Amino acid sequence: MTILEGPEVRSYPMARTCPFDPPPDMLDRLPAAKVRMPSGEQAWLVSGYELQRSLLADRRLSADPRRPGFPFLSEADAAFRQSFKAFGFMDGRDHIMRRHILGGYFTNRRAASMRAGIEALTQNLLDRLAAGPRPADLVTGLALPLPTEVICDILGVPYDDHELFHHNVATIVSVGATAEEVGAAFQRLRAYFEVLTSVKQRDPGDDLLSMLVVEQLGADGGLPREEVVDTAMLLLAAGHETTANMIALGVLVLLQDPARMELFRDGDDATVVRGVDELLRYLSVVHSGLRRVAVEDIPIGGQTIRAGEGVVLPGEAANRDPSVYADADVVDLDRDAHQHLAFGYGPHHCIGRRIAEVQLRVVFRAVARGLPGLRLAADVESLRFKHDQAIYGVESLPVTW
Repeated sequence: MTILEGPEVRSYPMARTCPFDPPPDMLDRLPAAKVRMPSGEQAWLVSGYELQRSLLADRRLSADPRRPGFPFLSEADAAFRQSFKAFGFMDGRDHIMRRHILGGYFTNRRAASMRAGIEALTQNLLDRLAAGPRPADLVTGLALPLPTEVICDILGVPYDDHELFHHNVATIVSVGATAEEVGAAFQRLRAYFEVLTSVKQRDPGDDLLSMLVVEQLGADGGLPREEVVDTAMLLLAAGHETTANMIALGVLVLLQDPARMELFRDGDDATVVRGVDELLRYLSVVHSGLRRVAVEDIPIGGQTIRAGEGVVLPGEAANRDPSVYADADVVDLDRDAHQHLAFGYGPHHCIGRRIAEVQLRVVFRAVARGLPGLRLAADVESLRFKHDQAIYGVESLPVTW
């Protein structure tokens, strides 16, 4: 592989021209090129699949946003990331130790044990939709409440407070929000979890936040209170925002071709697993790029990422790399796409991946079977997509059946 001097330096982030596809300018820069961040500084855009996998596993790249040269999307993005004290923004032993603490709640076995509960919750939400008025909004009726209830149950957070979560997380992930707006949303969530942490100290339950409180607060070598609070916030935000958007976008893609919905309705479990992997590859809703900064020089294809240079790794581009996936812009639900990068790769891969996969496998099959005749109640062109948010999705999805 040789990285040639690419075309003119373009600004990042780049605009989509099709609601389902990565920006053409991003794919034109496979496997890597320089881009200009909103700060005016240049960073490396690494969009090729193999190179992205290699760098995501490379310890010479840091996820710590406090390091000089880290590529931010805005002043608000910088203020938010630099004030967050949670494992997702750490490296090395600190990161590994904290993932180990949380690991017991995100195993394959625990994810499998949650399936029956997720199926029951999904069916309950579908029953409410079916009994309600038509057209219905699949986002508010199914896509958002399902993963929110799941992560609330894991953390031990009252679902009745979901409006507070949704509003403030939406502000935090908005690329267009000001630093003041993001800071205020962040502090509202932090204040909420401060109170909830105190509640768990007095009356712990059988949940992840209680485990962190009981085992970490006050223990030798344990986590400080602020980090326990921020970890809970990070898991809540990541645990519902990405999956909710993936459910809505995934259903929208299935509705574009009746054969796709039939595959989820009639296929066996292996078929559903392949189908979900392909939808994750095709959509890849984290579209602000996984971002890192080099802590050492890293040679790539005849050039060098210098220490202190920012690196942007957009999974949506790597998952459309034609050198890895034939007809990469085509939805092929029979494709073996299990090595997609929708959940990242390497030491910082998404800790909740298995639970998210269970939810997606359950919900797409349940929708295909439980709402026969499901169809869009609006033209795709009239839908509002989340171009201004770090997690891509659709604002609402009006459907009827």
